[in-house]
Amino acid sequence: MLAGVLLLLIYWFQDRLVFFPSTIDETQGDQTASVQEDAERVSYVMEDGTTVAGWKLNRSDERLLIYYGGNGQELSGQVRDMDDFDDWSVLLVNYRGYGLSEGDPGEDVLYSDALEVYDQVAEEYCETAVIGRSIGTAVAANTAVERDVDQMVLISPFDSLAAVGSEAYPFLPVETLLRFEFDTASRIQGWDGPLMVVYGEDDAIVQPERTRALLEAWDGEADEVRSMPGRGHNDLQLEPDFYSAMADFLRERSTTME
Repeated sequence: MLAGVLLLLIYWFQDRLVFFPSTIDETQGDQTASVQEDAERVSYVMEDGTTVAGWKLNRSDERLLIYYGGNGQELSGQVRDMDDFDDWSVLLVNYRGYGLSEGDPGEDVLYSDALEVYDQVAEEYCETAVIGRSIGTAVAANTAVERDVDQMVLISPFDSLAAVGSEAYPFLPVETLLRFEFDTASRIQGWDGPLMVVYGEDDAIVQPERTRALLEAWDGEADEVRSMPGRGHNDLQLEPDFYSAMADFLRERSTTME
């Protein structure tokens, strides 16, 4: 009886196990924009009337880079970390319920919001690239395939959330309980552009086996796979060349840079 109640609670409240949104206020939003001279606050109204918000670093009239964060990543802190991408305008839009974005997060709206934002912004640029981290890798892959994206970088990617959950909770029927797929292995099919993959060899949340399973499931072959010894899921950015390596990858494969 107790086991049944526990499973029912996990099923109905799993949103809180998958998404960890945190909010900021208007003052913090303005302060974040002031961190970088080229940063501005941006917001976009989705088809259902919900507004998602974030920041844009205006550095290029030709190239746009869009970043999709992890499930616990509110993006105000990311603004300062994008210095290495000085050849790209960088778009950082929080998921629903994160930062100053309205609404509640969910798998389908993460995909649809990403596509709507892309359609509102990307046509101004000649070249686009996406970076996704953790759960954001499924969003990045979906956007890259559904739209004419030129390059993609995936940080701590996995084949599916069910596979990740089954490893974390082997005593639970995760595939039966899980209402979210985040099936990156399916979303990435059809992508044939440049791809870089970055992951930590000591990642206990998205274990390296899940990253390798994604690459094996994909029909293509990654241009660069960088494994970071001694790094886990949340400390990859402490590696000295974490951002610069990705920036170099995008720069070397850019179609608009000489």
